[in-house]
Amino acid sequence: MEIHDDNEETMPSDQDAEDEEAKFELGDEDESERHDYDWIETLQDSRVDLTLLSVRTFIASFQDASPSITKNEFLLRLTKFLDPEVSLRQKMPPLTSDLKDFLFDAAVEATKQLKAWERTVERVKSQEFKETQVYLQQEIEHFRNVLRLLRQNTKQAPPDWLLPCRRIWIKSVQDHVEDIIWSLQGVKKYLQGLSKLSVLGRTTIESHVILLAKEGLLEKINGSPFERQSSLLLAALAYAAELVPYVENENSDYVGTVKTRVSRAERSKQHLTALGVSLMSRLVDFGQEGR
Repeated sequence: MEIHDDNEETMPSDQDAEDEEAKFELGDEDESERHDYDWIETLQDSRVDLTLLSVRTFIASFQDASPSITKNEFLLRLTKFLDPEVSLRQKMPPLTSDLKDFLFDAAVEATKQLKAWERTVERVKSQEFKETQVYLQQEIEHFRNVLRLLRQNTKQAPPDWLLPCRRIWIKSVQDHVEDIIWSLQGVKKYLQGLSKLSVLGRTTIESHVILLAKEGLLEKINGSPFERQSSLLLAALAYAAELVPYVENENSDYVGTVKTRVSRAERSKQHLTALGVSLMSRLVDFGQEGR
C-alpha cells in the first residue's frame, strides 16, 4: 500500500499548464472585447422614442378631463329636446332605459374629448411648441454635421493594428447618429401635422367630436326601431350634452345644423388628424404607471 503525504505539492502536468495558459489568454481576449463593445451597447440602450415623448408633452389626456354634465341634467335636457310632440312627429318610439344610458355615456365621452381637444390646441399654440420645432431643426443640422465629420478621414492614417478598431468605432457611431437623425425627423414631421390643429376653432372641434359620437350611435341603434332616427338622436345627444349651442327661434333647425356640421367634419382635411388626436388622448397615459 502506498501512503501519500497530504501536504505534498503536486506539480502540474504540461497539459494542465497549456490549458491554464489558453484560459488566461481567452479570458484576456474576452475582457478586452467586452470593453470594446460596452460603450456601443450603452449608445443602443440610450435610445428614446421622441414621438412618444412629444405626444405626452402636447396631447392632453382624455382621462384627466372631467365631464361637464351630470346624468340628471343630461336626461332633463334630453327629455326637453325629445318632447312627445317631436317624437310623435318623427314617428319615434319612446327611448329605452338602455338607450338613455348609452346616450349619457356617449355625452360623457364627448365632453371629455372636447376638453382634451381644447387643451391640446392650447398646447399646440404655445410658445413651447414653436420653440420645439425650431430646436428640432437645429438638432437635425447639428447631427448631420457630425455625420459629415465622421465620414472624413483623419490627417494621419491610423496604424494597422488600430484600423479594425477605428472601423468599429466609426460604423457604430454613424449608425447611432443616423438613428438620432431619423428619430428627430420623425418627431418633426409628427409635430408639423399636429400644428394644423392650431387653426381649428371651437366650432370645428365640436363638429369632429360629434362625428366621433355618431359612429358609436349608428352601431348601437343598427337594426333597432331607432335606426331611421339617427339624425334626430344625434342632435338630441348634441343638445343634451351642450356640444352645439341652441338658438331658439321660429326658423331654427337644430337637427339640420348638427347634420351639416357632421357632414363638413367628414369631408374635412383634418379628419384623420382628428382621429389621431382622439386616439392619442386616450393612450397618452399608457405605460406611465410608476413614473
